Amino acid sequence: MRGLTLRRWTSPVTESGADPITALQSALRIVIAETDARPEVIELGCPLNNLTQEMSPRGRADGSVRADVDPRAAADLIVAAIEGSLGLAKSAKSVRMLRSNLEQLCDYLEGLRARGQSSSPLSA
Repeated sequence: MRGLTLRRWTSPVTESGADPITALQSALRIVIAETDARPEVIELGCPLNNLTQEMSPRGRADGSVRADVDPRAAADLIVAAIEGSLGLAKSAKSVRMLRSNLEQLCDYLEGLRARGQSSSPLSA
């Protein structure tokens, strides 16, 4: 679990040098790419724990996340969306569903970005 968590969630966020929104979008797109390459990974579920809760306050502090965003509420929603998407995809055996849900989550994250902050090349 540690290796998967580091590769899938921690490394893309902490090593990218990008703002937290772009880094989290990048991590989600890694999941999409892994799932496209190996559809059976949806059967594993997700070891994501508190990474999102740690990223939200940092984003507000560095000005990349809108000041009016409640970090805890956003983090709870993001974790629930990721976990729910993985659970639904597993149940439906649908990589397409996971891809669609995670892309929608990337769009939601873009809406959290502070005015004047643009996404880095990692988010595309």
